[in-house]
Amino acid sequence: MGSEADRLRRARVGLGLGGIVGTVGAPPANRLFGRRWVMFANVFFTCSMVAVPAMAANVWAVGTAACIGGMGGTLWVVNTRIISQTLVSAGLFGYRLAFGVFDEAATVLIVPLLRIFTPEVLAGMEARISARLNGCFLSQLELRRYR
Repeated sequence: MGSEADRLRRARVGLGLGGIVGTVGAPPANRLFGRRWVMFANVFFTCSMVAVPAMAANVWAVGTAACIGGMGGTLWVVNTRIISQTLVSAGLFGYRLAFGVFDEAATVLIVPLLRIFTPEVLAGMEARISARLNGCFLSQLELRRYR
């Protein structure tokens, strides 16, 4: 089936396709089943994305589970955004004021971020992450080969 990198690439493609299907399919799914049941189903969709790779090494099963998980994730995001925009309307104070407040809040966060997240901090984080990933990722690949 190809190298391990090809397998991971295929799983990511499945995740992306599921995201597209979930985004496009959210309105029809909400009409057919209701927002509550669509969001409840997302729990199982996302669990399949984690459970199937733990139980099966088949690339197609993992890719399908990634597609289902991606679909569930975007269904969740679309529905939570609809709910939050329905409950908290920006029309309460006007769109210009709402965008202005959020713009200022985002701008104010830039200075603390740049003071704390320095190039030295980034280099240290990348070193720790790569050290952890090399150890964990290789052991996971080796385990899959012996199944």
